[in-house]
Amino acid sequence: MSFKEYMNISEFAKISGTSRRNLLYYDEIGLFSPAIVNEKGYRYYSIRQFNTLDTINILKSLGMPLKEIKAFIETRTPEQAIELFSKQEQKILSEMKRLAYCRKTLKTRIWRIKEALTFELQTLFLQEVPEEYFLATERVQYMEDKTAMKIYFDFFSTLSEHRLDVGYPMCNVIYLDSDAFETDKDNRYQLTQKISKTKAQKNKSNEIIVKPAGYYLTEYRSGLDVYTADQYEVISPRMKAYIAENNLQIHGPVWEFWWLDDTVTKNQNEHIYQTSIHIHPVNPDILLNQE
Repeated sequence: MSFKEYMNISEFAKISGTSRRNLLYYDEIGLFSPAIVNEKGYRYYSIRQFNTLDTINILKSLGMPLKEIKAFIETRTPEQAIELFSKQEQKILSEMKRLAYCRKTLKTRIWRIKEALTFELQTLFLQEVPEEYFLATERVQYMEDKTAMKIYFDFFSTLSEHRLDVGYPMCNVIYLDSDAFETDKDNRYQLTQKISKTKAQKNKSNEIIVKPAGYYLTEYRSGLDVYTADQYEVISPRMKAYIAENNLQIHGPVWEFWWLDDTVTKNQNEHIYQTSIHIHPVNPDILLNQE
């Protein structure tokens, strides 16, 4: 018998990209055996076996157990192959979508971190922004009680399930009453996540908050500045004084974005927050010169 049409195990292992050890194991469990074993026990494989082994390796790489692969190989028919390969193709497409979401999220977070590191902290400026959309929790009075924690847990579960968190800063929307502007008491909070207008329009279950287009008095602050003497300050004394001195009218809630958080630093003092308030200047020319 001539072996010119066949390759020994080392040659076949090299051309197929499968280790010699795996080829021996596949033969041992009856999954994939050499075409010929001579009287001395030497194994020889045919080039026609390559596609079968390639199929085994693909199915294995997709997480299919060897036991199930063996069952398919032993009873395979064109119809079974179409059914199995179609199912695995859908699995690949689903994984591609998941990986695309992960890549987009990481890319956005890289952008977010780089942006935050360029911010000039404790400086007020006027920012013109377009209309934006946010998925929101229901309002809570205290951010850290048990009721709020349950609401936040459900919210993060929704973001994860529907892949809505693509790396933008989380935003705490804070509603102030007339006294809270001075004392920061009795605020109402909503945790939100920025989403696209398209996703906002498709949403059927969660509340959507629209952040109006317009001018926002904005300040970037460090965690050290936000948490003074173990007390949380929604609005800095600088911003309060500026609003009062310029006789500005506030429209709507405070928007507090978390640019750097526990994701990138364990030190709360190194966190970076953005506080933005939609304002209506009495004298816009003077205010615009404050940028």
